[in-house]
Amino acid sequence: MNKRITFMTILILSMILLFLLGMGLYLSNSIAEATKGEYLWESMLPADYHVMAILDKSNQTYDLSFKEGLKQSSEDYKIAVEIIMFEGENVEDEVLNIMDLAIYAKVDGVIVHAFDNPRIINKIDELMHLGIAVITLNEDLPQTDRVSYVGVNRYKIGLEAGGALAKATDGVGKIAVIEQQNYQKLSNQQDLLLLGITDALRDYPGLSLELVRYTKQGLLNAEILATEIARDYPEINGIFCTNAENTLGVVQVLVDNNLVSRIALVGYGDDDEILGYIERGKIIESSVVTDYKDIGKEALKVFYEYKTNSYVPSYINTALQVIDEENIAAYMTEKSEAYDKNQ
Repeated sequence: MNKRITFMTILILSMILLFLLGMGLYLSNSIAEATKGEYLWESMLPADYHVMAILDKSNQTYDLSFKEGLKQSSEDYKIAVEIIMFEGENVEDEVLNIMDLAIYAKVDGVIVHAFDNPRIINKIDELMHLGIAVITLNEDLPQTDRVSYVGVNRYKIGLEAGGALAKATDGVGKIAVIEQQNYQKLSNQQDLLLLGITDALRDYPGLSLELVRYTKQGLLNAEILATEIARDYPEINGIFCTNAENTLGVVQVLVDNNLVSRIALVGYGDDDEILGYIERGKIIESSVVTDYKDIGKEALKVFYEYKTNSYVPSYINTALQVIDEENIAAYMTEKSEAYDKNQ
């Protein structure tokens, strides 16, 4: 009996050891694979800090301009930056797994596309407790111990979008908003974006926010919603989409159903297709555009200031503008020149 117990104990311990070894190899390989080709520190000199950026692959914010902003600050402040992109159905689980990789890699800081999720909130506090400085993007999460939030103010986006819709509809009619599904939890709370739109419409008594619909990421989902809106709410004469993919999905519906002249579309982002539609006119009236480079630059800058100073701002707003037929030519020229400079 004693031999059997001893044997079982050794077997269990061996299995635990093998499991831990496997997990270690898995984490190590995951880090190596995830960061392959996405390491911005090119200098042969040692960096002063190591930061991991955890970003949404489907979000246009993290395009070439954003990475250029990161790269500029990494060179200015001698910070090695590795980027891990997440995607898929269970994005919050992916973010949590990558934050565990950050702990395993013993990085100095994390820049994360965050979600208002209890597990992510707890993980941010865990990283801060371990001495890993966390900068949030996408969601502010002021209830956490995070260092700072860097990004655009949703209320300001709402103000700009509301103003653009008022201009496109001549201040008369009813408008709809197609929003990302992860903001649906705010439907019974004070969503700053919707508040901004409502406030912008106060100067236009003939125009009202009639409908808000939430969609998963993807062109098809946006097309389905836009088709339902056009069919079930014929009084809607303006739509605002809060990301580039939804914008292009709605474009397809408007064109296929000859609704371009009936529904004014205000989009989000400076995707080349979106800019092309604005330039040609009367398909996308305008688009709310964020300075993506500024977000990347400021995110790494605030990390450096946190590590070298006693105080950093808790909230950093970055630039925002509306691109329409009046300024599209100048904007496209500026964007093309910036792209050529980075090649």
